[in-house]
Amino acid sequence: MILTIKNVYDDNFIKAIKSLAKAFNAQIKIQDDNKDTSLKRAMKDMKEGEFEVFDDFKSYKQAMKNV
Repeated sequence: MILTIKNVYDDNFIKAIKSLAKAFNAQIKIQDDNKDTSLKRAMKDMKEGEFEVFDDFKSYKQAMKNV
């Protein structure tokens, strides 16, 4: 059986579905089709000046560890 659920972005719902699938030894595949929205959000942040600039990759990598 294949069950498709679309347009759910709530982490708690996804965790519940994963737990339910695990309880029944079912395979689950989650596909994030929210890429356009993420890109639009990133572009909006950039236009509003909400971004960071790093001098080199080492400082970027250190900042990402602290997120």
